[in-house]
Amino acid sequence: MLKINKSQYVLEGLIEEYIDNPVPISSKYLHEHCIPELSSATIRYYFKKLTEKGYLLKQHVSSGRIPSEMALKMYWIKKLQKKSVKVNDAQRLQKIDECEEIFYEYGIYNNPLLKSIDNYKNKYIIALFEDSEFLLPYNKKVEQQLQKMIGLGAFDIANFFTNIGYVSVGKRLKEFIQEDFKIYNDSEIIAMAQQDSSWAKANLYAIYSGQKLLQEDVGLRFSHMFLSYKFYIDLPKNLKGEMLLMGRLYRNYHKCIKNLMKE
Repeated sequence: MLKINKSQYVLEGLIEEYIDNPVPISSKYLHEHCIPELSSATIRYYFKKLTEKGYLLKQHVSSGRIPSEMALKMYWIKKLQKKSVKVNDAQRLQKIDECEEIFYEYGIYNNPLLKSIDNYKNKYIIALFEDSEFLLPYNKKVEQQLQKMIGLGAFDIANFFTNIGYVSVGKRLKEFIQEDFKIYNDSEIIAMAQQDSSWAKANLYAIYSGQKLLQEDVGLRFSHMFLSYKFYIDLPKNLKGEMLLMGRLYRNYHKCIKNLMKE
């Protein structure tokens, strides 16, 4: 039988209760609702140790604790690791707004195959896809890369160029193949902007215009008590997608992703 790290066990149990209901949690409550195998006295002992290490905070005279910013970030680094999520029904994208405390936006894209590349007088690159042509200003390295990618899908090509630093090429190609773009639950973004005006100034335009979704790399990012998490969406009918979740650290991102993956 594997030995349990009780300190980590208590910390994760408290965090999971806290993101469901962000109020201070007592050792008695944690024992009764989450960790019955540990006594309240044992949980209080670990509360003390975790508080000393900076993972828990005690805001008031009561015995309740809340997770610190450091603890929440460590928790989400461990839990939010998916690079892509399979969605069997595209209607699920509209139904996860049941998670009304988390902002999210998504884009859906066609993924036609690249059939050929033409060079027009070293002025333009003409990329011929299955159903359309895409025009780019001439760039020798871009042309060379595209020649190697004949037979691949436009969405995958766009992500490749974004990942190697040709962000403008990836962005333009995604705009070309984008079928849909939606934003939900912006009350959370408004609350975040009110909490941190400098963050708002740096991010709001990119969020609402869809530029953040188009240009940001897949993965998890933090800005103080805020979190953003971008991942790809695999959809039926050769459609591709990407989604960006944003909110405060204590929101329940598990719930949103589980709702997204429902049959």
